Amino acid sequence: MRTVAIIGGGVSGLISTKCCLDGDLSPSCYEMTNDIGGLWNYDENAVDGKASVMKSTEVNTSKEFMAFSDFPPPADYPNYMHNSKLLSYFRMYASKFDLLKYIRFRRRVTRIEPTDDYEQTGCWLIYSVDANETDEEKI
Repeated sequence: MRTVAIIGGGVSGLISTKCCLDGDLSPSCYEMTNDIGGLWNYDENAVDGKASVMKSTEVNTSKEFMAFSDFPPPADYPNYMHNSKLLSYFRMYASKFDLLKYIRFRRRVTRIEPTDDYEQTGCWLIYSVDANETDEEKI
């Protein structure tokens, strides 16, 4: 089974992880924080390199237009969700499809480069760091 690197555990990372699983691929998602949600995960402490919505942010698109095609938002959620409700919806999606086990939390990707045998294998070297170590993985 081929492994696919996914950078970021925001909404696109969650969808990409799910699509890999649906396509018989092995996802390896790198998320630099300790949680999913990407910029929709409000953080009152500014972290270098991490975007965050403001505490008061509400989406300006209805939940019907923002919904995952295979997992609609709960009926009792407001049509225009506060960022905390949207993050809750993302967490439900991740839980429903068991996506968290494919996410490497607190791993910041620092560099990606093709392997020496890229022309034959299509593989890349993914360099990532956490608080304690630097890691290199061939994907």
